[in-house]
Amino acid sequence: MAKIYFDIGANVGKSSMKFVGGDSIVYAFEPVPEMIRRLKEIKWGDYRIVEQAVSDFNGRATFYVAGGADWGCSSLAEFSDILHETWPDRRDFNVTEKIEVDVIRLDSFIEEHGIEEIEYMHCDVQGTNMEVLLGMGKHVRKVARGVVKIPTRHRTKLYKNEKYISKDMIEFLEDNGFRIDDRIKHDEYSNEELIHFSRIDDFVPVVRDIAIPDITKVCINTKPKVAVVFPGRVTCYEESFDWFKSFSDEYDLDFYCSISTALDDHYEKFIKMYDVKKYIFENRPTKYYMSDPTEYHRNTISMFLNMKTVVDLVPADTYDIIWYARADTVSSDRIDLSVALKHPNNDKAVFIPMGFDWGGVNDQMAFGIPSAMIKYSRTFENIDQYIKDGEVRNNVHPETTLKAHLNISGMEIVRFDFNYSLNPNRHVYERGTS
Repeated sequence: MAKIYFDIGANVGKSSMKFVGGDSIVYAFEPVPEMIRRLKEIKWGDYRIVEQAVSDFNGRATFYVAGGADWGCSSLAEFSDILHETWPDRRDFNVTEKIEVDVIRLDSFIEEHGIEEIEYMHCDVQGTNMEVLLGMGKHVRKVARGVVKIPTRHRTKLYKNEKYISKDMIEFLEDNGFRIDDRIKHDEYSNEELIHFSRIDDFVPVVRDIAIPDITKVCINTKPKVAVVFPGRVTCYEESFDWFKSFSDEYDLDFYCSISTALDDHYEKFIKMYDVKKYIFENRPTKYYMSDPTEYHRNTISMFLNMKTVVDLVPADTYDIIWYARADTVSSDRIDLSVALKHPNNDKAVFIPMGFDWGGVNDQMAFGIPSAMIKYSRTFENIDQYIKDGEVRNNVHPETTLKAHLNISGMEIVRFDFNYSLNPNRHVYERGTS
């Protein structure tokens, strides 16, 4: 069996050259076009270039290219504003270009490629290395050995909004069954270090004692952070803009979307008006699990696919609440999103308005804390099994399929009164979602 190696943040391939040859397969993850061009000029063995950035979400994002020195400081994160103090005399820390790149989680990649073991992983993606490991999910234990770069202190981090330092990385690795083999200073100021680690095969998980905050006191002095997600399509957004923005009085809102069509003038205007933080526009074929693949059923499957995709765009540890909504919602009512924070079983509670159930449960709106909404969003990836088990009919009716998924997943459906309708003009804007 071939040995698999991951080089994440490959640059020009120096870190993975030694693994090429024999029965090895090297996956080199690199999003910068100039670096990709250089990698392709070299004649490798089974060296597979993955032209994408890696983090803890699937989608698209701005990538900050630092085209100086060896181009090795390019990142999904922006440089810190105090580098003149913390990294003196480093003139290569300058952004020379901003580009939009595809971003993937490694758990999705590992599953798609059927990878059972990763012999070695080199991870240096500049500013978001912990996110790479978090994005591996349960598959992180497939790594036998590896090295990862991480800041040593918060104050001297190279990038803005870097959340993690070496103590966090070490705790994560140890909690997931790895031993720390070595820690090597990476720069003359000891601002970063390389952590070498290896898997403990007979590891028994240990649960740490963690202080659990009183969620009833969360956000007393700050607004709860809410990610509003729009999947599949966005219609009549101009008419609903003021209503959505009115929630900014109580919540810190960001908007995300996954749309089943190419980016056009209609959506360019939407992105600008709503200041959408992350988005993906793509005409993707979906795998249909029904005997009668009518347009209606294709749209249902596409809705579930885009729900999963847009929730994956949201960095879950950044937000208090994820709110799935439709941009064609017409209402003057207020919604108390903060109840999701106070619910005693909030990890499994999803809040859904009354009405529009059609034999199942309303599929037009839902909210909850991120861990609950991640579970809510996984309908698509389970449809095939639900049909095989007889839990869902082949026609994949949206409301009954959603209800089946929530029941099978052990979710608690919390209903609330909300007086609303869907904009009657929405059909003017309708687009294909296959």
